[in-house]
Amino acid sequence: MSLKQSWDVTSPESLNSTLHWLASEDHRIQMAPVLGRPPLAWDFGRYATVVRLGFGAGYLDEPGAWQFLAHAAAPVAQTYGSWQSFAENFVARRMDRLTAQPPPRR
Repeated sequence: MSLKQSWDVTSPESLNSTLHWLASEDHRIQMAPVLGRPPLAWDFGRYATVVRLGFGAGYLDEPGAWQFLAHAAAPVAQTYGSWQSFAENFVARRMDRLTAQPPPRR
């Protein structure tokens, strides 16, 4: 997976913008009415992936990557009582994405 190809991230600034979008909007706003629940696990699973890729691309240093991941931990921990619950929600959203037309990214 390429940051540029998949996320249009080409700089630390565009990485920050994409992470902000994933943390604040992403598919939760668009898909909650359709799914009957917000796909928080899906959004933050992708958020963690983008942080990892941003670190690998040199757009974040290690402390910065951990800071972004810590930002995601609170809403995830408040929503899911276990990793199992998080994983079930993530997989359900992944299955939705495989069988449906994806919503526009922005």
